[in-house]
Amino acid sequence: MNNVQRTDVVNFIIKDLLFGQLDLGESGLKMDELDETTLLTEPPLSLDSVDTLELVVGVERQFVLPSQELAPEALRETCTSIGTLADFVERQASRKAS
Repeated sequence: MNNVQRTDVVNFIIKDLLFGQLDLGESGLKMDELDETTLLTEPPLSLDSVDTLELVVGVERQFVLPSQELAPEALRETCTSIGTLADFVERQASRKAS
C-alpha cells in the first residue's frame, strides 16, 4: 500500500470513523471488541447504507484516494467488514500509485 500500513487503516476506521464520526461508543461498544473480521452491516454494528457511504468517503479523504461512485452492490461488498473496507483502501492506493 502506498505509504500506509494496513494497521493504520484499520485503526482509523475503528477509532476515527466508527467511534469518532459515527459515535458508536454511545451504543455500549468498546473499540477493543472490533477487528478486521467485524461485520459492518450486521450486529453489533448494524450500519445502514448512509453510514457505510460515510465510511467510504472518510477513508477516501483520509488516505487521499480518488473518489469512487460505487453502485449499491459494490458498496455492500466494499463495506462487508472492517477488513473489506481496508482492502478497498489498499486497492485504491495501489491504483493511485501506478
